Amino acid sequence: MLPKYGLKLLYRNFVADQGEVDIVARDGGTLVIVEVRARSASDFGSPAESVGPAKQKRVARAAMAWVRLLDKRRVNLRFDIIEVFLKPGEVPELRHIENAFDLPRSILY
Repeated sequence: MLPKYGLKLLYRNFVADQGEVDIVARDGGTLVIVEVRARSASDFGSPAESVGPAKQKRVARAAMAWVRLLDKRRVNLRFDIIEVFLKPGEVPELRHIENAFDLPRSILY
């Protein structure tokens, strides 16, 4: 799935005290944190719409825990979302959203 989007898988389901990251990947020199969200109906919006500010903050905190493990001073970081649309009896439809959200300012301070 990830090579289709030009991403190289580094890790799945990284768990830190601060939260979890579904996928850690690389796109060239950029570390990509991917949140995977699925929906079987659009009654409550798209899968990406379920990644609100609180979820973004938890993902970002877990991502920063991963970055600390790298022991690097500078890391290009990007947050993507892969939406999975589930329809009974059909192959799931995927949509990749690059730069779906930015690192919340509250994480920086």
